[in-house]
Amino acid sequence: MVAEGLAFIRQLLEGLEYMHAHNVAHGDVHSGNILMDPNPIFPDGFHGACSLNPLHRMPEKGLRRLSRIQAPVKYYYIDFGSSSMFSSYEERTPVPLTAAVWLPTEFLKDRDAPIDLFKQDVFALGMTLIRELKHRPGLHFTVPLFEHMIDDDPEKRPTVADVKKNFDKLLRSVKPAQMRRRIGWTWESTRTIRARIWDLMEYFKLLRDSRKYGLPGTEL
Repeated sequence: MVAEGLAFIRQLLEGLEYMHAHNVAHGDVHSGNILMDPNPIFPDGFHGACSLNPLHRMPEKGLRRLSRIQAPVKYYYIDFGSSSMFSSYEERTPVPLTAAVWLPTEFLKDRDAPIDLFKQDVFALGMTLIRELKHRPGLHFTVPLFEHMIDDDPEKRPTVADVKKNFDKLLRSVKPAQMRRRIGWTWESTRTIRARIWDLMEYFKLLRDSRKYGLPGTEL
């Protein structure tokens, strides 16, 4: 459901804004370093052997699983091995980029030169969001907000606080009917027919839950 995706995006922006406000640069933002706390949707717990991968689903008989509409979840950045922390805003200085999935233009021009990790964070989150939303048509309307984040010129990239401010403005314009739409998958994605059918069945459950519990985590 679109509301789930919007809540996810807003948490990512909010989390990175918080880190930057405290003079911490993550240094390696990518989808593999963003995790969801599953406890709210599995109140009785679950074991990793019960695969929830739609491409290889295990039977869920006896497994109590709530939706993210019933029990909104939190997302977290992990793996701070490439991070840098500064004692104040004034003392932020360029540093060498260590391990990172998304490599900005300023690094590719000179791999030995120190760079502004805060601008690299913005670039990396922009790349992550654009790539993750590429095959999700229900969220394509958000993508233009993130395109400036990956500008080749780091000085032209907005701060994450500015991106979040613009995203919140967009959120206020999204009507409940659009929030309840299905995100879906493009036909260019690698989703199988079986996975698409499961996805559609889950969507109808979410639609039912949204009428009963409201929409998750998009309140400003």
